[in-house]
Amino acid sequence: MARYDRIARLDCPPRDQAFPAWMALRDLKGREREPDLGRRARLRFLALRPALRLLRHDDDQLEPGSFQQQLDGVSNELAELPSRDPERSALSAYLRDLGTGDPADIVVGALAVGGAVEAAGQPFAAGEFFRTALELAERFDRVDLEQQALRRLGRLFGDRQCWAEAADVLEDAARRAQGTGHGPDWARARVLLAAVRARQGDTAGARRVLDEVLDRAVADGSDFVRGIAGAGRCRVELTAGDPDAALDAGADALDKLPGSSDERVDVLMDMAAAFRRLGLPAAAETCYAGVVRSSGDPERRAEALVELVLVAVEAADAGAFHERRGRLADSTERTDPRTAALVELGLGRACHRFGDRPAAREHLAAAMTKARAAGQEPVLDAATALLHDIEGERTVRPAPELRTPAASSRRIAERVKELNRALAPAG
Repeated sequence: MARYDRIARLDCPPRDQAFPAWMALRDLKGREREPDLGRRARLRFLALRPALRLLRHDDDQLEPGSFQQQLDGVSNELAELPSRDPERSALSAYLRDLGTGDPADIVVGALAVGGAVEAAGQPFAAGEFFRTALELAERFDRVDLEQQALRRLGRLFGDRQCWAEAADVLEDAARRAQGTGHGPDWARARVLLAAVRARQGDTAGARRVLDEVLDRAVADGSDFVRGIAGAGRCRVELTAGDPDAALDAGADALDKLPGSSDERVDVLMDMAAAFRRLGLPAAAETCYAGVVRSSGDPERRAEALVELVLVAVEAADAGAFHERRGRLADSTERTDPRTAALVELGLGRACHRFGDRPAAREHLAAAMTKARAAGQEPVLDAATALLHDIEGERTVRPAPELRTPAASSRRIAERVKELNRALAPAG
């Protein structure tokens, strides 16, 4: 009988030594028996192939009929995904853009698919779409989209704790932006690098990077770049465990960032977290309400609404908890499965912390059902783990001890409430 335990292990080959798009299949490693994941991995692999074909051939060498036939073949397989699946929607738009040939739309479509795949917990496939988007942006000479692709890759590596790879990608993004003279893109890349340093535990190194960004902002007289630097400082100080310093930086950033910017939404979320650590729930609620009303991302809005439920739990405000939880739970049937799964998971956590175990079980079971339908592996894993804790009657982890806020933080809390009077807490 063969001794399979003696067969030499075959390590995964690097991207440049494997067949094109194979990285979309690497997320299957160790999970080859999961049929839904296998179907999704195969579909992602097939969706990457026409983009790679486009990269390998000049326009006059690409036979239009054959190329469209390839796109149609992939499109026909989208029926394997649920009709409201966010990844299905992103893939459909991406394939349509490949057919029309608009360079910017093709790159944006590849980035959108990468984001949907990343949210589903498939980092290798997500990285392959981001890399393909980068190569397409280079092919089409779209410097702005190159920056987006590089930043997405940098974040992805950081989330995987691949620190060296994240730093290399973000340094590359900063060099390219420096070469084009685009200050905001350079600042965004440096701020992301600072966040990576902070997550590694190198707070001093992160602060040095941010000082460099601030010096550039002052030299250029750019309030926008200064706002980006402040947003980065807010995140780094929060990571380092100094909520007072985070609020000082965040307040300065709010003054300088336009209301429509992604950085402003990030600052509001980070400031809300800082206010909660300092026992200032009203100010945190106002920040979350600002996100709900200003963000164009459904998942960020849902995240803020879930956090509003948790703030009510932390404040022991049973009335607000029940009202916010009920309103948010009623909305899940009107949202896409991915966002609904995130909401159900958040409500499950909130109910568990509130001490309502039956309601927590109900939300977590719903989260697991919706996560399976949407291919949301991280949500499924988190909901399953929490449900096991509840069934095992494990106690809720105690909340971290609140710090006494500095006088400056109290002033910022009052100022935030005044500045955002129109953004009254949602519920």
